[in-house]
Amino acid sequence: MTDHRDVDILSFGEALIDFLPQETGRKLRDVTAFTPRLGGAPANLAFAGARLGRQTALQGKIGQDEFGHMALRHLASVGVRVDLIQMSRQARTGLTFVEVNEEGERRFLFYRSSSADMTLTLADVDLTAVQGCRVVHTGTNLLMFPPAREANLAVLDAARAEGALVSMDANLRPHLWPDRSQMIPYVMDAIDRVDVLKVNEDEYATLFGELPPQEVFETVLSPRGVGLFVLTLGSEGAIAVTARHTVRRPAPRVTVIDTTGAGDGFLAGMLCALLRIMDGRRLNGPTILDALDPDALGAILEVGCFVGTEVCTAFGAVEAIPEASAVDWSRVDAAAQSG
Repeated sequence: MTDHRDVDILSFGEALIDFLPQETGRKLRDVTAFTPRLGGAPANLAFAGARLGRQTALQGKIGQDEFGHMALRHLASVGVRVDLIQMSRQARTGLTFVEVNEEGERRFLFYRSSSADMTLTLADVDLTAVQGCRVVHTGTNLLMFPPAREANLAVLDAARAEGALVSMDANLRPHLWPDRSQMIPYVMDAIDRVDVLKVNEDEYATLFGELPPQEVFETVLSPRGVGLFVLTLGSEGAIAVTARHTVRRPAPRVTVIDTTGAGDGFLAGMLCALLRIMDGRRLNGPTILDALDPDALGAILEVGCFVGTEVCTAFGAVEAIPEASAVDWSRVDAAAQSG
């Protein structure tokens, strides 16, 4: 059994291959060439966390095919541990074709019906892998099908039992759900097991309607055990809400090429900043969230916004993730030392 006690972030979920158009501003029907790149939000986050200097691992399932090997190669190239990834001979690696408009905004066409990630079961999962991991992260795509949902929730329960900080990106894909009426109930059930929740504006409207963020936190999320709620606002930055504070930070201005993976980069930067504060304060797991003051919250949002906007400066979800040395950690370090 492999020892995972040195893993900072264990990301659970799908690794896919994104096909990026070599021409922007065209419908997919008019694109003449594509470039394959790593995709899948949990895989993107594991990649970004490793690029930012943390030991990360991905747990999930891909096909025993050329695209599965491509995903493994991308992940391993930055040091992501891939020994927890199962390879299926019965199902293929999921593919996504990406349409990018002239403003860099994207739409997805998924080829994931019965893809390998969707066939994950509890038998494919090593629950002992969460032991010693400081952050366990997941999305919601594997909640669509009962066997994968059982495996996903079991990982979150094991992480909670071990005292890890549990993070979730809503990453809603309503059109992929066989029964859309099940999406919100199953997502909220998973949120019951989460310490950090990140949503974008569209996901916010779907899950919480028109309630203001502070009210969402106080009436919906805090009673479920969420300690940090983050709403990303695209080019306008992000808002973080805890039981004691609400903080907003703007995003840096960049020339946007492609927004694919911006949210994954944002959350990876934010979690790496949180880990840095945990290092400085010698606090682990959910206990760190109650100790975050406005300066600390602002610092982690600033890192998240920086990484997320850097992602937008190149095609692909992970091509422009910065190295740790390119990030200004000074405010994060100051916040860690002040606690």
